Amino acid sequence: IHLSHEEALLENIKYPYLAAHKAEHDKLIRKLDKIKIQFESGANFRLTVDAIRLLQEWLSNHILMSDKKYANYLKDSVAE
Repeated sequence: IHLSHEEALLENIKYPYLAAHKAEHDKLIRKLDKIKIQFESGANFRLTVDAIRLLQEWLSNHILMSDKKYANYLKDSVAE
């Protein structure tokens, strides 16, 4: 839900890099779907380590870099 709302906001402000940003979201969702399938199949402890690594990567790369770019774009758009 969060990603959908974020994408709608970016579309609304005509963020020029929306397609690339959405592609990052789609990639995360695919990875999370794989982890969910593994978890539901009774996978071992490695699944937890994989999930933690994925979330660490997402927090350090996507949120601190990609989201910051659109935040700056949004600030500049509002200032105009």
